[in-house]
Amino acid sequence: MKNPAGAPGLKWRVTNTSKPVGKTTRIDIFLWVLVAAFIVTNDVLPLLGPSTLTISVIFVIVSGTLLIIHGTLGYGWRGLLIFSALALVISNALENLSILTGFPFGHYHYSSTLGPKLFLVPILIGPTYLTVGYLAWTIAGILLNMRKPGDRPFGVVALPVVASFVMVLWDVVLDPGSSTYRQSWIWENGGGYFGVPLSNFLGWYLTVYLFFQAFTIYLWKTGSVPNVGRDRKLQVAAAYLSLGLGSVARFAIAPNLVVVDQSGTSWNVHDLMETTAIIGLFVVSFVGIVAILKVLTEGAATVDRDVVETG
Repeated sequence: MKNPAGAPGLKWRVTNTSKPVGKTTRIDIFLWVLVAAFIVTNDVLPLLGPSTLTISVIFVIVSGTLLIIHGTLGYGWRGLLIFSALALVISNALENLSILTGFPFGHYHYSSTLGPKLFLVPILIGPTYLTVGYLAWTIAGILLNMRKPGDRPFGVVALPVVASFVMVLWDVVLDPGSSTYRQSWIWENGGGYFGVPLSNFLGWYLTVYLFFQAFTIYLWKTGSVPNVGRDRKLQVAAAYLSLGLGSVARFAIAPNLVVVDQSGTSWNVHDLMETTAIIGLFVVSFVGIVAILKVLTEGAATVDRDVVETG
C-alpha cells in the first residue's frame, strides 16, 4: 500500500482488511460482553455492597481484559506495550514523588484499603491509570475527529491536552468519595473540594498529560495509524459513560453521616456523594454521550480492522 503521506522510508502494513463494512465479528461481540461487564462493575456492583478492594480488583480485571483486546486490535502489541509502559511508569513515579515531597498532587498517603503496594502506591492504582487513560485517549480522538496525531493542525499537542481533561473529569467524581469518605488515601492537609485540594487535580492533569504526550510523539514519529472503527469507538464511549453513571449508583446508597478530614473540617457524606453524582451525570456522562452521538452521526466507514501501522 502506498504511503499516503509520501513520507520516505516508511512502509504501511494493513492486516485483516477483508472484513465487510458494518459486519459485527465474534471478537466485537466479546468486546461488547466486556463492556457490559464493565458497566455492571461501575453501575450495579456498588449497590450490592462489596468492599472497596473487591470492587477495585474486579474493575482492574474487567477493564484490563478490555484494554488488552481492544488496544491490541487498534494499536498492535508494540503500541499497546509502549502505552502501558508509559502510563504505569510515569504514574507510579509521580505518585511516589508526591507522597514523599508533595509534588505534584499535594501531601497525601495511601491507607491499606487497596491492598499491597509498589513502593508507596497500591499496585491497583497503576492499572487504573492505564485502563481509564486508554478510554480517555480514545474519547479525545473521537471528540477531535482525529484518527492519528498530526492529521490536524496542532494535533500532536491537541490530542493529549483534550485526553488529559477527559481523564481528570473522572477523578473529579472519584476522589472525594474515595479519600474523604472511604479513606483509601488520606489528604494530610484536607482541601476545599470535600477535603480534596486543587493541587490533586493539577497533579493528575500533569501526570496523565505526560504519558499521553509521550505516546502521541511515539505515534507521530513512527507514523503509526490506529484503526478503530465505529463499533470499537462506541465500545469505549459506552464504557466511559458508565463511569459517570456509576457516581449516581454510589449516591443512591450514600449514608447520611458526617466525616472529618485531616484539617478538622466536617463534611456530610450524603452531600459529598450527591455533588459528585451531579458532576458524574451532567459532565462525565455528557462527554460519553457526545462521543457516542459523534460516532453515530459521522460519515466515516464503519469497518473495524485489526491494525494499521507503519514501521
